[in-house]
Amino acid sequence: MDSTTTLSRLFSLQGKTAVVIGGAGYLGRDITEALAELGASLTIASRDEEKCEVFAQELRENLGVDARADQIDIESISSIDDFARRTG
Repeated sequence: MDSTTTLSRLFSLQGKTAVVIGGAGYLGRDITEALAELGASLTIASRDEEKCEVFAQELRENLGVDARADQIDIESISSIDDFARRTG
């Protein structure tokens, strides 16, 4: 067994959902892609929901993962509350 297979198995996120705030941004894209490669379903959120949707679509097409976009403004308590209600 090679080291990649071992790491993928050790850090498998199959059956888990990762929420990445800023997941379509500069650093967030790499983090989101790594989580996707480990098998996580994804919710990618930021103030720019359209940017998140474009990236989520790219991940669905290229990696075949469950990815969705959402909107959140972390400076707004009501936005955080609304996001929490939507994501459950």
